[in-house]
Amino acid sequence: MNLNLHSSQIPLEAINQAQTKLNEAYEILKPYLITLTEEQRMTLPKMGDKSLPFVTDANNFSGKNPELLPKFVDKTEFDLDYADAVNLKGIQLSSNQIATAINDTAMVAGSEAFTAARAFYNNVKLGSSQNVPGAKDIYNVLKSRYPGITRKNNSTDTTAQ
Repeated sequence: MNLNLHSSQIPLEAINQAQTKLNEAYEILKPYLITLTEEQRMTLPKMGDKSLPFVTDANNFSGKNPELLPKFVDKTEFDLDYADAVNLKGIQLSSNQIATAINDTAMVAGSEAFTAARAFYNNVKLGSSQNVPGAKDIYNVLKSRYPGITRKNNSTDTTAQ
């Protein structure tokens, strides 16, 4: 028995509204956003939940004790970076939450649609083998599109050159 987790269609109007809102949010933030390469992502030091109190304290103490701030650290830039890192955290959490829910829903819907398509395909394949009218044509179309397992020819036979 198949478990059907996705059984209510999301109205197209809701999808279009959500896409519009996401586009609006992106356009609002776009002038301020940065795109990193994969290498940059991997090499940058990361500020996470554990290091946030450290950075917060360092930012506060550097403002109260400017004589201890190294000359190469621009306090204005430090404040700007700290503020944006903290202020973007809420948007980051919300967008990650919605992205995960969207990915999960799309994965379940796709899985259930693929399972139904495979069941139909197998039934058409059976019908084709039993000469059910129309089944052979449908089977030939679906067979060419079915993402089945491709096996390499491990044969060492070289006579067909």
